Amino acid sequence: MTELKVNLQGSWKRILAMITVAAMCFTVIYVSPVSASDSDGSGTTPTEATTPAEPTPAEPTPAEIPVTGITLDKTTLNLEVGKTDKLTATVAPENATDKAVTWTTSDAKIAEVKDGTVTAKAAGKATITAKAGDKTATCAVTVKEKTVTPPPADNKTPDSNTVGTTKKPAKATVTLNATKLTMKKGTSTKALKVKKASVKGDKIKAVKTSNKKVVAVTKKGQTITLKAKKTGKATITVTMNSGAKATVKVTVNNKKVVTKKLTMSKKTAKVKKGKKLTLTVTRNPINATEKITWKSSNKKIATVKNGKVTVKKNAKAGKKVTITARTTNGKKATCKITVTK
Repeated sequence: MTELKVNLQGSWKRILAMITVAAMCFTVIYVSPVSASDSDGSGTTPTEATTPAEPTPAEPTPAEIPVTGITLDKTTLNLEVGKTDKLTATVAPENATDKAVTWTTSDAKIAEVKDGTVTAKAAGKATITAKAGDKTATCAVTVKEKTVTPPPADNKTPDSNTVGTTKKPAKATVTLNATKLTMKKGTSTKALKVKKASVKGDKIKAVKTSNKKVVAVTKKGQTITLKAKKTGKATITVTMNSGAKATVKVTVNNKKVVTKKLTMSKKTAKVKKGKKLTLTVTRNPINATEKITWKSSNKKIATVKNGKVTVKKNAKAGKKVTITARTTNGKKATCKITVTK
């Protein structure tokens, strides 16, 4: 029994020794992943270095695509005064970076343009330009006066006194401010004008000369220009939109044209103190060109400049003043003005 006990005690010692060895082996196995080269000699495991992340590359800026061309759906337009039309521009290529279109006109008095919409303002010609990038396209615009339709026939039922007759519409007529004109060779005038038209709103459609070698004629809007080219005679015919016509006989010679008579737009007038009045004069012949001077008989009552009369604020009611227009060759016309409250 004593021997057995001793052996058992010896066995327990061996078992404890084996357990101790096993624990040490476990410790070695746990530490073994760290190599000696990783140790800094301090007995601690160095911290593993962290590799910085690479920056994300920026997206490339897309290349700008320039405009290679621009076209309009119309290259010519014919409009009447007051009418409008739309122009459409096409920019190439479709994927151009900047396809913005700017619109301009060569003469805004003839035709205006806004975002491609053309508005006819007055008779004449203008060019509309569309621009995208450095490319342009144009449209030639021709504006004509409005077509005036003569008044319709009176379709009333005829009474007993007009049975068997048909009343015709009144024929359109036009009167010019002269029927005869004398011009000096080499001169020109814009004095010929329409004095009266029977159709309201009637406008000049065309002007022709019977002899362009003697008198040349041009029309711009409602302005007629006559140019005396050589001595002789010519007949100028003015045709209105209504079809009405009027003529003036022109004689060209080598003599200077001078004023023979001057007529004031008003012979008498009543004007309130502090107010204004505009006077005009008509020459005979209409193409005379002498300088006209204006004068007031009493500047304390009223002053005048180029036909514009101003009555003084302190002028007394009932006072009178005479306004005189005089040409350099001595022809004159007057207007007597009475001041009112």
